Amino acid sequence: MRARARRIRTRGDRGVTVVFVAVGLVALLAVTGLAVDGGIAYAQRRTMQNAADSAAMAGTRMVDKIRFRDPSSGTPAPANSEILAAIERELGAQGADGASCRFVLNDATLTEVGQDFCQNPSFLAAVNLNTDRFRPGSGAACTTAETGCYKIAGVRVRSEDTRALSFGAFLGADSLTASASATATIQPLYRTDGSPFIVCGRADLAPGNAWDILDLNDKIKPTALGAWFPLQWSKLPDCGAGNEFKGKGPDSGVALNTWVDGYTGNGFDAQILIQVSGLKPCPPAKDGFPPGGCGMLIPIARQGCGKSSSGKGPTFDCPPGVPDPLKPHLYVVTWTVWMVYGNGSSGSPVCDTNLASLGLNGSIKYCGQLLGYPPPAMGGGGGTGDVVDPSQARVLKLAR
Repeated sequence: MRARARRIRTRGDRGVTVVFVAVGLVALLAVTGLAVDGGIAYAQRRTMQNAADSAAMAGTRMVDKIRFRDPSSGTPAPANSEILAAIERELGAQGADGASCRFVLNDATLTEVGQDFCQNPSFLAAVNLNTDRFRPGSGAACTTAETGCYKIAGVRVRSEDTRALSFGAFLGADSLTASASATATIQPLYRTDGSPFIVCGRADLAPGNAWDILDLNDKIKPTALGAWFPLQWSKLPDCGAGNEFKGKGPDSGVALNTWVDGYTGNGFDAQILIQVSGLKPCPPAKDGFPPGGCGMLIPIARQGCGKSSSGKGPTFDCPPGVPDPLKPHLYVVTWTVWMVYGNGSSGSPVCDTNLASLGLNGSIKYCGQLLGYPPPAMGGGGGTGDVVDPSQARVLKLAR
């Protein structure tokens, strides 16, 4: 009787063990599924973010080409349809299987404009990027006479990808959709870091003490395009800032429409952190520039202030609020793009050759040829605002 009871208990224990093993296997499969599918979902989400970023930038670059194409290049202006083609190329490269696309303004809230042209491509044909303007905040179309309206300045893209789950039965779902959004806009370039030079270029405000580069509206004069100028020299025009200004800018960076310290030292200490699209970038180090030159953004000032310690040139009192008004300061009004040359020490053959008329052989450390206004820059600080002037320096940046 006791043996029979033991056999019954043994069979009962075996049944309980099977139940526990089965439950454990289900739990293990669920955890494994969560780990596997969770990892896939995380990677899928990152891929879609990359897809949205690259697609938004590609679309915005095309918007920039349509709005600000250089007519002298002879290249036909891109059609609006090329905006969608550029976006779809980037989305396809990242494996996205769905997307929405909207135009945006470069206002504080990145206002969306019009319809989703990824789903309704015909909307692209109805928009004139060069003339149509929209109201910030609402995105409503503006009449010709209205003020405070913006032109389209960028693209917002939402990408998505749906995939089957490996362990969907244990997670309660058969598939997972990952999505991400990104917005890129054309922004006014207001700040650069590591631009080592400042040029005084508004002769009418500092007679005899500035290069004749800008007109009364702070635009480059046609006569200055292609001209060569010393960029660092002991006798550079200083717009009346005084204190032996030598062309050196502040290593901390330069912002537009501000008074900037006019340093008196030689060389430069900060790394060059901004590049000009389409031109050979300058090396980040301060050891001189390539023999063939490199492209650089250089700020142009229209006036200066300060007290001369050496009696050089006229001096002007600085307005209230300028720190340390006894030192030279220059008021920066625009960016210009240059090819710069020099080796950081006296005697640059390229500079000597192209500035022979100045009789400065052996004394110029850096010089440059003024090319004009820059194409979209890479790097630097942008901000909100309506970029409408092709001569206005601009930067294309993600703004999500």
